[in-house]
Amino acid sequence: MTELENVNLNGPVDVILMPPDDDDNSDEDSEDEEDNLPKDLNHLGRGILSQQAEIIVYNNDDLTEVEADEDPDELPDIPETARTRSKKRAREVQDEEDEEDEEDEEDEEMEEVNENEGEKKLPRTKNTDRKFKKTKNRIFGMSVPEFQEQPLKTLPDGCDTPYDFFKLFVSDKFVDQTVETSRLYAARKGNSHILPKLTHNNIRISHAIMYMTGYITPSNRRMYWEKREDSRNNMVARTMSEATFTSVLRNTTFVKTTEPDPKDRFWKVRPLFDHINDCAKMWVKHPQHVSIDEGMVKYFGPHPLKQFMRGKPHRFGYKIWIMTSSTGELLACQPYGGASTFIADYGQGQGPNVVLGLSEQYGLLPGSQVYCDNLFTSLDLLDHMGDRQLGVTGTMRLNRIHGLPLPSKKDVNKKFERGQLHAIYSMDTTVVVWKDNQPVYMASNCDSVEPMGTCQRYSKKEKKYVAVPQPNMILKYNKRMGGVDLLDKGEKSYAITTRVKKWYWPIYTWSLNISMVQAWRLYRAHMGERFRLEEEAQVEAQEKASVCERKEMELLWKKRRLAEKKRSEIPLLEFTRQVVDSLFRKHSDPNKTIVPQQEVNLPESTLSEVRFDSGRHLVMGSKVKGVCKQCKARSKFRCLRCKVALHPEHCFYKYHTHEDEWEDVNM
Repeated sequence: MTELENVNLNGPVDVILMPPDDDDNSDEDSEDEEDNLPKDLNHLGRGILSQQAEIIVYNNDDLTEVEADEDPDELPDIPETARTRSKKRAREVQDEEDEEDEEDEEDEEMEEVNENEGEKKLPRTKNTDRKFKKTKNRIFGMSVPEFQEQPLKTLPDGCDTPYDFFKLFVSDKFVDQTVETSRLYAARKGNSHILPKLTHNNIRISHAIMYMTGYITPSNRRMYWEKREDSRNNMVARTMSEATFTSVLRNTTFVKTTEPDPKDRFWKVRPLFDHINDCAKMWVKHPQHVSIDEGMVKYFGPHPLKQFMRGKPHRFGYKIWIMTSSTGELLACQPYGGASTFIADYGQGQGPNVVLGLSEQYGLLPGSQVYCDNLFTSLDLLDHMGDRQLGVTGTMRLNRIHGLPLPSKKDVNKKFERGQLHAIYSMDTTVVVWKDNQPVYMASNCDSVEPMGTCQRYSKKEKKYVAVPQPNMILKYNKRMGGVDLLDKGEKSYAITTRVKKWYWPIYTWSLNISMVQAWRLYRAHMGERFRLEEEAQVEAQEKASVCERKEMELLWKKRRLAEKKRSEIPLLEFTRQVVDSLFRKHSDPNKTIVPQQEVNLPESTLSEVRFDSGRHLVMGSKVKGVCKQCKARSKFRCLRCKVALHPEHCFYKYHTHEDEWEDVNM
């Protein structure tokens, strides 16, 4: 009771009375109906008043519970206003408690999920907790060891031609899987008559025709099968009919469409990315210098995954995270699908997560150096990549350098001259601001400011180009950052133009273009290495040979040297044409006859010039009746030159003779 007396009753009070243990000592003085219960506590029976009670007092939305085991006569009188809305408030408080309990349970479940699925999350350090100096530490860069140069990957026996290298990146296994899933898709759509057309050879030939549209681009793909000489392509027309090609394109799929993956928004093209990444790990050698950036697959149709990126050559399309070597070989890629992107969450933000995820996916060797732009670079990323013995150099955003002892962008523009810089150092990190036309902020855990280099900039004052001091890390960044741009340039040079009304089709053609560029770069690398080894062997042989033998060897090597050098420096267009030619020759059926497309009539403008030219106008029979151009009746004959239906008697003459000359002939 002492506790109850000390409580300030300035809020609603809830009194809970326990029922009597003995049913006989019941509520004698109370009314029969529950609605007619009295509102004061003095009208209760002794059987209830003698039991235990629980009093809940609500003061300023805070809950205070008091349990009373005292004699009920000693309980204080509670005013009527204390009971106003007490039950309603008690229910609200109870509901809030239940909601809090549910939220706590959900938080516990999320913590368990994060413990199971988010084990890769890495710590983050505030910039204010970092210590920087103006002088470089002696042990700077020790976290990134020296890179051990790797040889080229060993190729299968007999891999010598461009076609052999192309099959490394578009393998027979991948084509067979495409055939299997495409046949299932066609059968499910009720196109059983197309199943005989969905074969390994037809898929390969469809690849060849699609690659051909990249360097011989028709306005309409049907023009390849026309009989007109200005558009017909005999290699295509005699290998595959237009109907078969269209059927293959419309039914090409890569997964079983009856088994979608709800966690993957790119599940229909996931085998394409898996195949590209697997081939890169298998055949592309481990590079020392790596660049990471965004790529775009051009697409203008409606789709929730379509992105817009200002400043890109193709502003609309699907965004792809890409890691390449500094020379343009693709190492790893993942499509951006929001929360369903197949990149682990390391707790570092989107950009740093991409760098950590792609480097782990490909398996960069210790000593490798990654170059990226300000979307990806952070000081925490440099720390964690250094722990993996990997270097990172990249530009920095202003919102990621708060708290560092660096001049602001405004101060740099005011006080710095072009070429002037300010650098700060920690144990494994260098952060520098360099004044170019605009301030450039850059950080690295493997490159430093020294040795200083120079770059050429135009001086308005002197009206000529002058040498401007440039930090070494910025010079290396400019030299090695463009790997993704080189890959995009190769992919877009002779890009496939064949289109199908499916949202994933641009990704399919993009993967074929990337595979061709990958095969081309690998071919040049191996042919160049082979040429270098043969040249070294030739020099050693000439040193051991006599004077006469040496002259003969020089003549023979001079002719062979030109051919070998030409192979090692083959351009992408020539490489693509050789692959297309091999695809047609190796996968076409020589015994198959293609029904030619119906001959296209000449345009009216051309016809008006041809009909009166006194050329080789011959009447020939036709299997199909046509409307006579002169009398509009049906005729089985056609003019071979004009390609129109005509009757061989009077109509043929009148059609090829001017009307004013008809009177001179007795018709």
